[in-house]
Amino acid sequence: FAEKERQAWLAVHKAEHARLQLECESAQPPKDLLFRLAENAIYGCLNLQRAFWEDKLKTELAKQRDRYTAVCNHIRRFFEVTEENRFTLISKLVAWENGLTA
Repeated sequence: FAEKERQAWLAVHKAEHARLQLECESAQPPKDLLFRLAENAIYGCLNLQRAFWEDKLKTELAKQRDRYTAVCNHIRRFFEVTEENRFTLISKLVAWENGLTA
């Protein structure tokens, strides 16, 4: 079922990503897309949802390598999110920054 529905589920997230990019670019002052991607990743309820936003975050961070520390600090401020979710995402950021994962 998940294999067949994957594209439909991703279509929703892809549309949300496009809307988020446009919103961040057109806001005055511009909103920080990296922070918004991190928020979506940390609040993702489903594994597919979390993986989608983590992938978008990783792609954007590859373009802005100097922003890893700022994104980690932003994630640390979300006390309403479980420690496990915060630390898992921060661990992934550290691994991405140091080239420890593909």
